[in-house]
Amino acid sequence: MNPKTLQYLMGHSDISVTMNTYTHLGFDDAKDEMIRLEELEAAKKEVEGYIEAAKSAKGESAMGFLNRAECALRSCERRYICRN
Repeated sequence: MNPKTLQYLMGHSDISVTMNTYTHLGFDDAKDEMIRLEELEAAKKEVEGYIEAAKSAKGESAMGFLNRAECALRSCERRYICRN
């Protein structure tokens, strides 16, 4: 749930009250976030590679690389959304 929504529902005037009361972070949570950051960095490099290839390609080849970049971005977005 969005923390601001929870703040509103609980009637807290300050978001820090909500966050201190209803959020708990453990080692596994931190580890999962680090993995997600690594995946995001890998996806970013993949997309940048496709864009660079598209810049040096011509015509349909360039469009193919741009389509691959778009697919890589969507895949990354899906992984991020599904994990939240």
